[in-house]
Amino acid sequence: MRSPNPDLKFSFNWWVSNGDDVSLDWGPRRQENNRNFGTGGLGTPEGDKNKYYIMSVREFDYDQLFSAVDHSADGWLPPPANIASNLADGYDTRYLFSFGPFDIAPGDTVPFTIGYVGGEAFHVKPDDFQKYFDANDPQKFYDKLDFSDFATNAQWAAWVYDNPGVDTDNDGSKGQRIKNPCTGDSVYVSGDGVPDFAGPPPPTVPILRFSSSPGSVTVRWNGKISETSLDPFSFKKDFEGYRVYMGQKLQLSEFALLTSYDRYDFSRHHENQSYSPPRWEVTEIPFTLDSLRVLYGPDFDPSQYGSQDSPLTVTDSTGTSRYFFTSQDYNRSELADSGGIGIEKIYRTAQPGDMVWDSQLQDSVDAYYEYEYSIDGLLPSRPVYLSVSTFDYGNPTTNLAPLESSPLANAVEIYPVYSADVVADSAKKVSVFPNPYRIDGGYAEAGYEDVATALSPERARRIHFANLPREATIRIYTLDGDLVRELQHPCDCPLQEGESMTSWDLISRNTQAVVSGIYLYTVESKMGTQVGKFVIIK
Repeated sequence: MRSPNPDLKFSFNWWVSNGDDVSLDWGPRRQENNRNFGTGGLGTPEGDKNKYYIMSVREFDYDQLFSAVDHSADGWLPPPANIASNLADGYDTRYLFSFGPFDIAPGDTVPFTIGYVGGEAFHVKPDDFQKYFDANDPQKFYDKLDFSDFATNAQWAAWVYDNPGVDTDNDGSKGQRIKNPCTGDSVYVSGDGVPDFAGPPPPTVPILRFSSSPGSVTVRWNGKISETSLDPFSFKKDFEGYRVYMGQKLQLSEFALLTSYDRYDFSRHHENQSYSPPRWEVTEIPFTLDSLRVLYGPDFDPSQYGSQDSPLTVTDSTGTSRYFFTSQDYNRSELADSGGIGIEKIYRTAQPGDMVWDSQLQDSVDAYYEYEYSIDGLLPSRPVYLSVSTFDYGNPTTNLAPLESSPLANAVEIYPVYSADVVADSAKKVSVFPNPYRIDGGYAEAGYEDVATALSPERARRIHFANLPREATIRIYTLDGDLVRELQHPCDCPLQEGESMTSWDLISRNTQAVVSGIYLYTVESKMGTQVGKFVIIK
């Protein structure tokens, strides 16, 4: 528990409710904070004055388990001898966490955020209480309790409330930063004081580049940041793999998985014999096969110990331990050779730090982390959305499942035609299709026109301009020379950046559906002006 502002004062109090027996109405009280509540008891603060008093005295009560221990030497009133043991082993107790003061003007409000935190395996063995509890010497039993899961969950609750290392209000502050003594890396241990209400993120998604040709698309990315960044909650490099998705629409439900890659590693399940009965736990990050063979020998095969029914038994000076191993994700770790199927590692012999120049980014990138994926058999007139998600291995300490970024996070719209760079390099001629455009051509039924999301069938019609330069102005005219519509390429849409294709909805600049006829077009760019014509038959 903590106050929302380090400058506020806070206190924690507990007491047993007076109920029907005032002799049981008691709670810890420091000697300097003693007050007659006027009820005959020392616990329940009746009335507004008493309630405000108990909230404002800045007292932090000791654990109820220690009720029968005399804390007089530390400045506390002595416990009541007749009920102390009864309180120590649990009773009908009230708890109060308070902080302040606040200066609140009439009509003002103060927001409060409350986190309920639980923890597993607090009682390690079910018979510890019977064996070790003594109200007059509770420390023996107290030492048997396990607060570690509570502590971890409390820390994560604080980080979800205020993400470490995140400058939420863009004022330059990201929170407190310390050096990790294990790795030497600097990590943030607190946020900037502004609530985020966000859980741990998956690995950072890569920026996608692409190239295309008629019927084929290749998407490319550099994964250095994705693979090397520290998770702000665990302070570990928790990258596990990539997944490539394709969709016909920019909607999550429309994306389908094409392929994936994940590292070849294993989760080690350990039998924790401290509990009764023993239980299997995963408390460590995944192990690579090489690291397992360092532990268990050069020929170790984790698949031989794949369940708790066939565990690996290891006996050493510390005792006997049992383990079994499961694959982390699918262990689909083979990257394709050049031109192969699946995700391809472009520079297979590169080492981290080997830099190459990328013309699309106009910058150098680390060749070791360069990947690409190609797909063909696509229709040139039908755009697709491609994305590459990243996922981690979760967090074994908190039983957090693996997290994956959304396919929408870096999706790009691509027409399977020549890319703008290819057009510029080879001076491709602009083309228009379908030409002629026929109202009875069945384009909507074939899926080339999205009638479902258009305001009307007329607004769903499309004529496509392909092989466009990176930037161009398209003007459409009647045979009489009247301007029908002007289009800018690319449109004001980042998803179309680098495309060589755009479309016209057969709506004039006066927002009217055009009629049948022959139309002329010009495409003006730094490469010059191209002229053509097309036919619309309605």
